[in-house]
Amino acid sequence: MYKISIVLFLIVLAGCKTPQMYVAPDLKNDSQQLQVTGRQGLQVGRHLTFGEYSTSKVKQGWVKGYDIPFFVRFQGMKEKLSFRQFGKPGQVADVYAVGKFRSTELPILKDYFNIILNEKNHFAGTVILDDGKEVWEFLLFNPDGESLNASKAGFARKGTETIEVNGIKKLENGKPSLAYKFWGYEFIYNGQPVGAVETVNNGNVWVKNNLSDDLKLVLASLSSSLLLRTSLEERMD
Repeated sequence: MYKISIVLFLIVLAGCKTPQMYVAPDLKNDSQQLQVTGRQGLQVGRHLTFGEYSTSKVKQGWVKGYDIPFFVRFQGMKEKLSFRQFGKPGQVADVYAVGKFRSTELPILKDYFNIILNEKNHFAGTVILDDGKEVWEFLLFNPDGESLNASKAGFARKGTETIEVNGIKKLENGKPSLAYKFWGYEFIYNGQPVGAVETVNNGNVWVKNNLSDDLKLVLASLSSSLLLRTSLEERMD
């Protein structure tokens, strides 16, 4: 009887699957699920890898300087991280981020992005491609989704181009999770889901296949930033 119970337990255990966040069918059917490595025990100095994408070692603060508005405006902020995002051979982006703005710094953030900020927690950064010739800025004004029905988490922008960042609380079966915070994020470009990142557990990333290499690199950079945000938050606490 004891042996039978052990066998039944092992069968049930084998059938157990870690819940995964919902990914839009159009994106899921036209992308690969890229498992993230380097996430567990992540600290400044580590690096992430998923599929053909990888980061350099994560650094505290900003070492290299750019003569771009975001970099100049937020250079003086205290809690920062930076890394390089690598894609296909020869592809690289410089990524700089700031987390948990202090109350005295919020007016700077509000004025720069020209947005009303109701939440207390924010995460912002910039993705720089081609040595400063292409620059995306991003702002997560609701990064955790602590409001019950909140889904709009933020955006990334380059001139008139915008990538909407929506938080996901649903599970892969379409049912709502019991989690209070987002399981991850979905990236919307020109009205279509083009990428997603699951930020719980080890993490997973999805990037739509038929995109330009530069846009894929931007999505990979945003995904890495959101995965690394946890490390920054823990270090600041």
